[in-house]
Amino acid sequence: MIGNTHLNEIINRENIYETDKILDRLHERIVTSLDQEHSGNDDGMDLCLCRIEYLYDGKVKVNFTGAKRPVYFLNELGKMMQLKADRISIGGTKRKKNARFSSKEIVFRRGTVLYLTSDGFIDQCGNDQSVRYGTARLLDKLAGLSSFPMERQSSELDKELTIFSEQATQRDDVTIMGIRL
Repeated sequence: MIGNTHLNEIINRENIYETDKILDRLHERIVTSLDQEHSGNDDGMDLCLCRIEYLYDGKVKVNFTGAKRPVYFLNELGKMMQLKADRISIGGTKRKKNARFSSKEIVFRRGTVLYLTSDGFIDQCGNDQSVRYGTARLLDKLAGLSSFPMERQSSELDKELTIFSEQATQRDDVTIMGIRL
């Protein structure tokens, strides 16, 4: 909730729109809000952020910045690809003082699906608690679902997670957001 409130203020009140600058500012605000420099609190979060701009030629420009979370997409050859995230988090005191987020820009054709995720799905264990779902399995699943309507993709992913985890307790938040450009 703190992160969401700060994101809204950074974008809507401070009028910052560059994805790297948004996450740099969010980091500063989280450190200050939680008094992390003095309190010993080292809480942080990983996230990915995209700014999407529809171009006149039918293409779509995406600016991306990730705090330990990539964005996934299916390329024109049908292979699942990723834009890698920076290896730094939002918040926490273990980060180097001068560490800054970077921004990546890529142009897609309309109809491409982007997937932004938390790590909850890939870190979920099955009932025996010894095997995680894993990134490779999730990317294969997303590639197989990418041509379906978004609602069907959502229900198929829900089923997949339920079947995989059986009766195991959910370990973390599970978020997958698909965006068809």
